[in-house]
Amino acid sequence: MIRKILYVLVCIFLVGGATFLYLSHVYAPQIIASKTTAYANDIGFSAFKIGSLENRARALDIQDVKLDADGFSSVETIRFKYDLRKLLNDGQVKEISLINSNLTGEIGPGLHLSGWMHDQINQSDLPFSRLKSITIENMVLDLWAGDIGGIQIKLDGDIMPQKDGSFSFQGQVQTAQPQLRLNGTLNATISDTWLWQAQLDFQNAAFDYAGHKASRILGKANAEASLQSAPIIKATAQTGYLVFSGLNWQNAALSFEYDDSMMGVIISGKTSGGSGVEFSYNFEQTLDQIISKYMFFSPQMRDFEDYMKQQSVPLLNEERAEGIPENLESFYLTIVQLHNHNRVQYTIKSTANNFSTNGDMDFEGAFDVKDMVAQIMNRFYQGE
Repeated sequence: MIRKILYVLVCIFLVGGATFLYLSHVYAPQIIASKTTAYANDIGFSAFKIGSLENRARALDIQDVKLDADGFSSVETIRFKYDLRKLLNDGQVKEISLINSNLTGEIGPGLHLSGWMHDQINQSDLPFSRLKSITIENMVLDLWAGDIGGIQIKLDGDIMPQKDGSFSFQGQVQTAQPQLRLNGTLNATISDTWLWQAQLDFQNAAFDYAGHKASRILGKANAEASLQSAPIIKATAQTGYLVFSGLNWQNAALSFEYDDSMMGVIISGKTSGGSGVEFSYNFEQTLDQIISKYMFFSPQMRDFEDYMKQQSVPLLNEERAEGIPENLESFYLTIVQLHNHNRVQYTIKSTANNFSTNGDMDFEGAFDVKDMVAQIMNRFYQGE
C-alpha cells in the first residue's frame, strides 16, 4: 500500500515538474515571442525576426533580433521579467529591457529607420498592458543627415506606457563625433496616433562643421512631428566660444527654427576685451528664396578694422578716396546676401556722424564672411 502511495506521489511530482518545465521553458516563451513579434509587425517592423530564445530565472531573453531583412537595425537582447502565474492568467510581464540596440537610418525630411515601414503601422495596443516601463540600455542610432554627414546618437532611459495609449520617455542622450558632441536630458511623448513631442536640455555641447565651430554650449531644443509631416524644431543656446566663417566671437547666442516651409538661424556675439565689436547673423530659407543677413556694430570704425585685421581680413585702408572718413563712431555694416540671385546688398552707416552709404554687387559662387567684408570695405575706401 505504501509503495502504491509513493508511486502515485512520484508520478504526480514528475508530471507536475514536467508540466512546470513545459509551461516555463516552452509555452511561456512562445507566448512572449508571439506577442512581441505581432506587436513589432503592427508598429511597422514587418521584417522583425528573432534569432534565439534563452530562458533565465523568471525571465526570458529574446536574442539576436533583426529589425530589417539586411540586419542594419538590430537588438542584441530583449529581456522580459515575469511571474509565470500572471503570464498564464492574464498575459502580463513585469519588466522589459531593450539591451544593446543599433538602429540605422536617415534624417530629412522626417526620420527613416532601416526596417521601419511607418506607412504600414496598424493602431495596436501594447500587448503587456500593465507594464510600468520599458528600459532602454545602450540604444545607438546611426543616422545620415545629408550635408552634415553621419550622426551617432546614444540613448539610455525609460519608456512609460500611459493609460490613454501614449508613451512617455525620460532619459539621457549623447553624441560623440567630430562635427557634434552633446550630452543632454531628453523628455518625450508619443501619442496613440504617433504624434511625437520632445524636449532636449543639453550642456557642454560642441560642434565643428563647414568652418563653423562652437564649444561650451548650453541650451534646449523642442521638437514635434508626426508620421505624415516633417518635424517642427525650435532651439536656443548660449555658447562661450564661437568661430563663424573664420571669425572668432565670445558669449554668443544661437537660435534655430525649422518646419516644412522654412528654416531660420539667428546668431549674435561679440568680441572679448575692450573693442566692443558686435555681430549678428540671420539666415532664412523658405520655399522661394534663401537670404543671409550679417550685421556688424562697433563704437569706433577703427576698432572694427583692427578686429578684422586680427582675423586676417585683407582691408586696404591705407589710402582712401577723397571724402572717405578716417573713422566713424557708432559704426554699422549690414550685408544682405540673396543666394538665389547671386547678389550682395550692403549698407555702411554711422548714427553718431549722420553718415550712410549703400551699394550692391554680383558674385559667383559662395562668398564667406571674410570675402564679403573685405570686398565691401575696399569699395568703401575707394569711394565706389
